[in-house]
Amino acid sequence: MTNVSVTYIAFGSYSEISSQLMQLIGQGLLKCGRPFLWLIREGGTGEKDGGKLSCKDELEKQEKILSWCSRVEVLEHPSVGYFLTHYGWNLT
Repeated sequence: MTNVSVTYIAFGSYSEISSQLMQLIGQGLLKCGRPFLWLIREGGTGEKDGGKLSCKDELEKQEKILSWCSRVEVLEHPSVGYFLTHYGWNLT
């Protein structure tokens, strides 16, 4: 049995990333074809930041995009091999 490393992507509760950066991350995830869990939060207006992502439907077919999850539980899971973040104080 092969161990599969999952990439966990979370930019925190308060940071906002540009539409261009979201597109680049999304395209990179599609091209690498590796499993991931991407936390895309809802903005202050109730809009999901994922609305900026043109390849969201394709990505959701490949793996998981959520608006919330328990960061501690995800990071404790042995399948998480990579963590992409903005490295705010609460994510260290």
